[in-house]
Amino acid sequence: DLAVAMVNNERAQYLSRSWIERPIWAAAESASYDRAKGIPLAAHPEGCAYRARMIQALDEANVRWRIAYTGSGIGGLQNAVVNGLGVSALTRYTMLSGMRTLDERDGFPPLAEIRVGLFYKHPRLSDAGIGLVNHIVARLDEAGVSGDPIRRQMELDRQ
Repeated sequence: DLAVAMVNNERAQYLSRSWIERPIWAAAESASYDRAKGIPLAAHPEGCAYRARMIQALDEANVRWRIAYTGSGIGGLQNAVVNGLGVSALTRYTMLSGMRTLDERDGFPPLAEIRVGLFYKHPRLSDAGIGLVNHIVARLDEAGVSGDPIRRQMELDRQ
């Protein structure tokens, strides 16, 4: 079993590595929104940390908003953004061609950080699973997103 998921507790069972992601506001390149009608948001369903951060940031900045699209998958959110249905919180890795980043100059407040982690059940992993974990860890290191020294396990050992 192997998963990349949001971390609520640094002592979470099976957490191997964690890092910080700062979500960014994403919109279609040519989109413009009427703030009087509320910023249309493309969001995951209630309970999602990204959705909560969007709403919290806009509420604290006294910016009106409305949910224009709800979808459980990242692909649906990306399509909603690219097609101008709404603005969403994404990461720099999930931005697509046809999107632009919005920030304070555009009237969008910063979004709170999210801690993400790599989880796996070491005793249950096959040799192929161990190879996959090591590959993911190496790619995270190359991307510069796994520099959190709190929970590092550079290589798995099957001994």
